[in-house]
Amino acid sequence: MATSPQFKKPSIQFLMGILSGSKEQVIVPKEKQFILLEGEDWSSTVIQWNGHTMPSDVKPTDDETSTAAFVVTADNFIAQKITFQNSYDYRKNQAIAVAAYIEGDKCSFYNCKFLGYQDTLCDFNGRHYFNNCWIEGGVDFIFGIAASIYEGCTLNSILIDQGPSWFTAHAKVNLSAPGGFVFKNCNLTGSGNMYLGRAWNEHATVLFYQTFMSGLVVPLGWDSWQHDVSQITYAEEDCIGQGSNQSQRVPWEKQLSAQEWNGFIGHGFIDQDGWIEQNAP
Repeated sequence: MATSPQFKKPSIQFLMGILSGSKEQVIVPKEKQFILLEGEDWSSTVIQWNGHTMPSDVKPTDDETSTAAFVVTADNFIAQKITFQNSYDYRKNQAIAVAAYIEGDKCSFYNCKFLGYQDTLCDFNGRHYFNNCWIEGGVDFIFGIAASIYEGCTLNSILIDQGPSWFTAHAKVNLSAPGGFVFKNCNLTGSGNMYLGRAWNEHATVLFYQTFMSGLVVPLGWDSWQHDVSQITYAEEDCIGQGSNQSQRVPWEKQLSAQEWNGFIGHGFIDQDGWIEQNAP
């Protein structure tokens, strides 16, 4: 199989000058491939915008790009040491307010923060890799149909009531299509009571491997959202912490074989041609 094209790095100094303190929507369109955005650190390099829409106003033709502080639809994109923040004040009225919308293929994020409340990170479509990132929200704050690996990341709930609410909402297109969120060596922290995920459709695929789960994870673990559970793939393996107790989990949680787990937790789940390593900053 052919390897990924060599990554083309632009001027880092020029990009930092644009991004520091940005308070407007930033879009990387589909034709702008092979871009690297790098900040000094995620505390000082912030893309911030307060786009939002009330759930009651959402139409079937709408998409999440209209509210997102950051949008990337280009392939072969990398960001590191940047905060993507939707600054809408969710304490006034709960609204859909996306921090980042990711639709390009082979997109990677290193040491980044994603800050919002409802629908923080739209991991919409394509293959994506997140390393040592902080993702914060209160409702469905990682959602989409993408095939993604989250490695060494923190999912921090800032739920403003007791809930319960949901860390993830995945919607795999069909049983044979690529797709799924894999959380490996991650941390689940914060406030309220949280399900690990709710099924956006009957093919939802979410897995937690060797992850610390604090006591905010509800005993049932997963929510089918009234979908047929026979094809939902929700699974956990070798997790620790008070919230990792599986004794009261939903009976339809998948029990995967070692071979099946190996197919998800290795980079090969999303990368069979070496693009993660080749494009690493």
